[in-house]
Amino acid sequence: MNVLALFVLILSVFWLVIAGFSLQSAAVGLMTILFVVWWNRDLLRTLIRGKVSLPGKKMLILAGYFFSLLWQIVLANIQVARILLSRKMPLQPVVVTFNPGLSSDLSKTVLANSITLTPGTLTLAVEGDEFTVHTLTLSAAQDVVDWPLINLLRRLEGERE
Repeated sequence: MNVLALFVLILSVFWLVIAGFSLQSAAVGLMTILFVVWWNRDLLRTLIRGKVSLPGKKMLILAGYFFSLLWQIVLANIQVARILLSRKMPLQPVVVTFNPGLSSDLSKTVLANSITLTPGTLTLAVEGDEFTVHTLTLSAAQDVVDWPLINLLRRLEGERE
């Protein structure tokens, strides 16, 4: 079986489990899946052929980044809930600009998206090496500048294998 067809089949089953078993849902899902697979066909073929690989140490750093990001999202959810549930609602909106010291565009993109995924923070702009981020509180602004995930991205950039 063609690997792209297998990928379409796997995504279709996933779609039906998530969206339910109606004819309309199946039709919309299949059209969307076919478009996504067609749009990414070169990337999928490259991944299937094994031309893209990550060394073991990079995989460990990426796994650490993923779990650290999940933990940071949980912590930020708790912090935002405390702010919203507080009688005084201690909001101190801050816009902070900083240079995380990342060199690759991929690392900068991952960081910008990670900041935006974290409740209470929003990446407003990335211009060159400068990040502009909006936070709900002053302490959150200080935390973003010293975020442990930035160090993981720096380590990932520094790995040469």
